[in-house]
Amino acid sequence: MITVLHGDNTVVSRQALNNIISSFKGEIITLDGKSLDVTDFAQVSRSGAMFEQKRLVIIENFFSFNKKSRLDFAQIDSDLIFYESKKLSPTSIPIIKDARIQEYKADPIIFKLVDNIRPGNGKNLILVYRQCLKTSEPEFIFAMIIRQLRLTKLFPPDKLKLLYEKLLDLDYKNKTGQLIGSFKSNLEMFIFNI
Repeated sequence: MITVLHGDNTVVSRQALNNIISSFKGEIITLDGKSLDVTDFAQVSRSGAMFEQKRLVIIENFFSFNKKSRLDFAQIDSDLIFYESKKLSPTSIPIIKDARIQEYKADPIIFKLVDNIRPGNGKNLILVYRQCLKTSEPEFIFAMIIRQLRLTKLFPPDKLKLLYEKLLDLDYKNKTGQLIGSFKSNLEMFIFNI
């Protein structure tokens, strides 16, 4: 079976991929789509029949980097997942017979939040942040804030550096279990102090 997972909501799409991986019984191969060529694809997707063990091949961000590559989907004997860490346009996904294509969409309210990130606007963003939490995980909101800070030119360089340091500290403490309080409440405090 061939599956394409893509969309703006990378937290949920990554969770879906991890669920597939954890429930799969057999060999799992993960490949970087940026450097994958047609020959490599043919070798990994067709050599599973030689073994008794089932094979799952995961190719990350192939369509994002290899738009002109032509893959031969005939005679594939491995389960195949294309995982894209962004939304793909319909024209960037080739027509694959019997493929299952799953898009993970972000709730539009998240864009209202990130589009209004600007110096001194934190108090106004708290209500929008709480609305985002009804449909999005705090980790996804966190990732979208980082993405927005990379794009915006509204912050002076010293303030932007300070915001990045706070986000890095928040992420580190969350991942190492040193965070006091929940990640959700700490992210709210960060937003409030923008």
